[in-house]
Amino acid sequence: MREHYPAFALVAHTNYRVDDYIGFHSDIFVHTDGHAYINNNVGASSSPPCRYSSLSPSCASSMRVRARTSPRPVVPSTRATTPNTRTSAELFRRVRERGWDLRFGASAAITSALLMAPLSALMVVLMFDTLRRRGLALGRALLLSAAFAFATPLFFRTAFLNHNMMVMYATFGAWCLLEAAPATLLPLRTAALAGLIAGWAPCATTAAS
Repeated sequence: MREHYPAFALVAHTNYRVDDYIGFHSDIFVHTDGHAYINNNVGASSSPPCRYSSLSPSCASSMRVRARTSPRPVVPSTRATTPNTRTSAELFRRVRERGWDLRFGASAAITSALLMAPLSALMVVLMFDTLRRRGLALGRALLLSAAFAFATPLFFRTAFLNHNMMVMYATFGAWCLLEAAPATLLPLRTAALAGLIAGWAPCATTAAS
């Protein structure tokens, strides 16, 4: 996904220039300064670099080993019959030719397992808690929470880094804080925390643009 490219650049070069990935995504363009950038909000890309960095020695070692081996020929896919599958096949071809398959695979696994999945799971728990506090029976609350998890894009989008999900995490979390607070007098700490999270939601997707 496009959010990974600025994350790669941030870890490698401490900036958001995606010069190494020109042609890898239609949202990557070359600016007037001669460097390539992503035509997309990059706030979400700032979240997982610490996870990439913590594993960088082992990943870098694996990639060096992969680079020293003779690259296997990339056989064109005979199943790429639609625009989407042809685009995916071309991406895999480019990644494989450059020996970046381990990097891309590791980034997808790390992002999904250590960032997106825990946050999505927390959202489902918050939904269940909200429904129970509103008086719904246990079975119905479980059913609706499952629908929230699997009948919406929540489960599908948890598989990859996505700035729209970051906005949902923040706004829903802030709303849950406010909804659970006493109706008579909102505690200052709760109001401040909810405001901070709600304010972070748009900033998370635009701060570094």
